Amino acid sequence: MLCKIAKQMGLAVVAGLLLMSPLAARAGEEPFPVYPAIEKNVRFWEKVFAEYSLSQAVLHDREDMEIIYLVVDVLPPSAPCASETNRLRLDPIKEDYRQLLLRLAMGEGPANAEEQRVLGLFGAEPSPERLLAAADNIRVQIGQKERFREGLVRSGAWLDEIRQAFEDEGVPADLAYLAHVESSFNPQAESKVGAVGLWQFMRATGKRFLNIDSARDERLNPIKASRAAARYLRENYKMLGSWPVAITAYNHGEGGMRRAVQAHGDFPAILADYQGKSFGFASRNFYAEFLAARNVASDYRKYFGDLEVRTPEQSRQMVVSGRVDFCRLADYMKLDRAALMECNPDLRKKVKSGSVPIPAGHVLSLPQQLVADRKLSEPLPENLYSAQEIKGDLYRVKSGDTLSSIARKFATSAALLAEINDLEKPSAIKVGQFLRVPAGKEAAVVADNRLAQAEDRSAPSVAR
Repeated sequence: MLCKIAKQMGLAVVAGLLLMSPLAARAGEEPFPVYPAIEKNVRFWEKVFAEYSLSQAVLHDREDMEIIYLVVDVLPPSAPCASETNRLRLDPIKEDYRQLLLRLAMGEGPANAEEQRVLGLFGAEPSPERLLAAADNIRVQIGQKERFREGLVRSGAWLDEIRQAFEDEGVPADLAYLAHVESSFNPQAESKVGAVGLWQFMRATGKRFLNIDSARDERLNPIKASRAAARYLRENYKMLGSWPVAITAYNHGEGGMRRAVQAHGDFPAILADYQGKSFGFASRNFYAEFLAARNVASDYRKYFGDLEVRTPEQSRQMVVSGRVDFCRLADYMKLDRAALMECNPDLRKKVKSGSVPIPAGHVLSLPQQLVADRKLSEPLPENLYSAQEIKGDLYRVKSGDTLSSIARKFATSAALLAEINDLEKPSAIKVGQFLRVPAGKEAAVVADNRLAQAEDRSAPSVAR
């Protein structure tokens, strides 16, 4: 029925219908339900976060996660050559269990106590089809106990403020625990695909909510990024109608989950029937991981005993009304530069080195203990502000140009060109694209380039 409505009335109307549906009402009463279909998954992830260590590999069934074949000692991920060494150790063990399951599926009775134990994991008289499927569903999960404990310790510095920020944005405060799944509360975390910070925002998504430019990357600021995460999750909820689906969309993408809701409706039905190409193990388990992380983190003493968690660092906020030099500001306010840097992880190295100013309107954090006697409401002296923008011009990329060759023309560096043009991939410049370049020694090149452009536009075509 929902599919039919979607075709007739459009996605926006469907989103509105979802918000008025009983599903949305139930989600309002209990934001994070533990559906029967994921109870086993939640218990599994609780063990991963709080019981199994980084030196343990759990061989389990990817469909029924209470089926655990074996826990194997391995090298922790930080050990030299851990990935290859562990693969060489684990692959033969996986194959042994695969062959065991195939024999059982073919009707051979258990030949020893271990085969009897494995058969018993599937309940009374499992079908051959179930055992055949299990043979190809063996998965390895490395424990996360030490990493989760470290995240709990780190989280003390920001958790209360993040929970308050989530409440301010109108979303459940317990969503703050999702940062354990995303980054283990590591604000410097960076994934292989370029997701950054506590909330692992990709650049494109982050720019919807945060300032990401040549001077700053607010994905690295725990509080600013948390407010952005709250807004993003709120958007997902408004679009999708329930928190389980909205949380899953944080991993899978809102577009994919919107299609899943259109096709199947609620979260249990999506888990049972949705066959999206990229809706794999990670997406299917993301909500269960969140529930497990919330359970462990909210009652961490049960699992880890007393921990010396970090205490919040008191700071005060100041909005800079103009472009300000970081080093001169620190000196004027008699602040330790290193301490000021630590308070503002979202400022890039070029700002902290003094080569690029702090942008106008930026919200700067100042160490509370260092500014206790200073009135932050007082305007800064005019001589701290940069008078003008860095002078520069535009250059149109020609065939054969690279960022390095353009940088040589203007006596500058490719890194600086990438920064002032906010290039995520400097190698991806295109012919005809305009780049900001600094004026100076080679300003004549810009003039020649501009003249050539004008001639290209105005000169009549001549037969040759």
